[in-house]
Amino acid sequence: MIKEERIEIGCSNCGNKLIRPIRRKFENNYCNARCQMQLEYSSGRRDKYSTTKAANDKTRERVKRLGYVIAPENRLYGDDNPAKRLDVRKKNSDSKLGDKNPMRKYAWVRKIVGDKTKKRFETNPESHPNRVMARKGYRTYIERVIKRVLEKDFNMIEGKDFFYDYKVLNYYIDWALPQYRIAIECDGERWHTDKEADLVRQNNIEGEDWTVIRFTGNQIAKHTNDCSMALSKLLPAVQVSRDAL
Repeated sequence: MIKEERIEIGCSNCGNKLIRPIRRKFENNYCNARCQMQLEYSSGRRDKYSTTKAANDKTRERVKRLGYVIAPENRLYGDDNPAKRLDVRKKNSDSKLGDKNPMRKYAWVRKIVGDKTKKRFETNPESHPNRVMARKGYRTYIERVIKRVLEKDFNMIEGKDFFYDYKVLNYYIDWALPQYRIAIECDGERWHTDKEADLVRQNNIEGEDWTVIRFTGNQIAKHTNDCSMALSKLLPAVQVSRDAL
């Protein structure tokens, strides 16, 4: 068998080095289909809107004719799904770690993704992860402790006197007392490692005429009475009414 001669050429889109048979040296060469589509879209050889429309039309026609897009016998369920294999999952995970993650490698990618995410949450606040977790009733242990303090020590009712995951500006406060404009932040050690970001957040909230009081996870778990006393100093009217009962 005669071994076909190969040469080194550059990708027509990104310029990466490729090894191709010499017979293809005058053809367009691409790293992958993505590179090909990017070049064809940018050069005007292919219109992405008409391409997408044609693909959608074909999919709708197939569903209408057969009742499905992928035949049931070709669908991957359970252990037949490669994505459930540990080696595949590890490979996918490793491909996005460290400098391989474009979010870390390129500042412009981080800005684009950040701006899109911010816009999505502004137009649809209920899609924010905090709101999703709040609707499902999820509370961390230290958040539940503060809730009990407000209910038992100050005779407050959630949803009337205090609110969970209350939005101020673009921030969500752990527990908020809107009547007194008091924001209670429960700082779990795992999630509050960026002190500078927390300070910026606090300053912005206080700029809206709120008083922010922060408790660490250790304070809430081991010194709950101290947290209650700190809150009582901010809520004298509530304290008086409680003592009068």
